[in-house]
Amino acid sequence: MTLMILIVSKSSASADLNDESEKLPMTESHGVPTPEAVVRAFYDAWDKVGFEDAYKQFLADDVVVWNPGLGDWEGLDTVLQGLSAYLQAFLRPYASVEIKHIAVNGNVVLTERVETNRSEDGSDTYSGPLMSRFVIEGDKIKQWADYYDPSPYQFGEALPVRQLAWKK
Repeated sequence: MTLMILIVSKSSASADLNDESEKLPMTESHGVPTPEAVVRAFYDAWDKVGFEDAYKQFLADDVVVWNPGLGDWEGLDTVLQGLSAYLQAFLRPYASVEIKHIAVNGNVVLTERVETNRSEDGSDTYSGPLMSRFVIEGDKIKQWADYYDPSPYQFGEALPVRQLAWKK
């Protein structure tokens, strides 16, 4: 038997994540979403409400996030500060995610995905492959590590169109 809970279906960045929406599978014995359902809903929220609202909804207050070359970001406030810096530089507050593979072992979820980050109006995008490891507790992400090639961000391919205008 599968139980369900409700999550996001709004498309604006200011949407209330507690409104009606898609249903997440819940474990029968505990009444909480499965770890896989949490990760899938997290990715879906990036496309619907944007990174900032999704992070606030799905990341635990004491989350630890790791990215290549950036080390550990400890705590939701630190993660949101890092996100703010990213958004100021890259101006892409939304992303669609194509999950290529997903593996779950207990509360650990591994994903291989192609992420397409985009500007609010959709005029500027960047797509790239990533692997991620999530550790889920209840309906929150406690640990998140991304593994990807950072060179497109360092050498220009991932830079926003406005920053590449000089190359044309």
